[in-house]
Amino acid sequence: MAVLLVTSLKSINLIHLLNTFNVLVAAGELYLIGSIYDFIVMNRMFFALPDKRILIDPYWSLCQHLTALYLFILAFSSILLSVNTQQQCKQNSFNAFNKRTLFKAAHYVLQFIAIVMSIFSCDASMKMSFDVARFAFDADPPEFQRACYWYLVRLRASAMLYGVSAIMDATICVVTCLLGKYPRYNSSTQYHSTSC
Repeated sequence: MAVLLVTSLKSINLIHLLNTFNVLVAAGELYLIGSIYDFIVMNRMFFALPDKRILIDPYWSLCQHLTALYLFILAFSSILLSVNTQQQCKQNSFNAFNKRTLFKAAHYVLQFIAIVMSIFSCDASMKMSFDVARFAFDADPPEFQRACYWYLVRLRASAMLYGVSAIMDATICVVTCLLGKYPRYNSSTQYHSTSC
């Protein structure tokens, strides 16, 4: 079934498309993180009364900014490097084969790190949105209730984008793994013949 899926789709185009969507998702994530961690949150002025419990911890700002930036750089560099490696594949040399193998191994590791970071940030955004959701629909000052709803929408959108990014990165890993397992279905891999 998986082999038919890989052969029916142009898998190189699928990976390129997923990386393009990952760039767009990461750019949207950077925008959302910038709007969530604004002046009010970073100065610890967004808290619940009477215990003054901080609802959105500014500590997560650095973690989520780095995750979104990492996802953006990984997806964008994957697009640029895939074009470069496709040109090197036409050389059909042993050196180009070794470079592709090292590139694939490094790509698997970096994609796995991206998946873990996306899941971790998705979980953090969901936990913060659960804290904010208690005050988003029933809070005493109406301004605080509107602010909680504003942050709730952005935190849940952030969690959704991190989840989508994790799913796309996992799909890229599976597709590239299938291409490595079934090289005869990979249209870009052409081995040169040697004569003895």
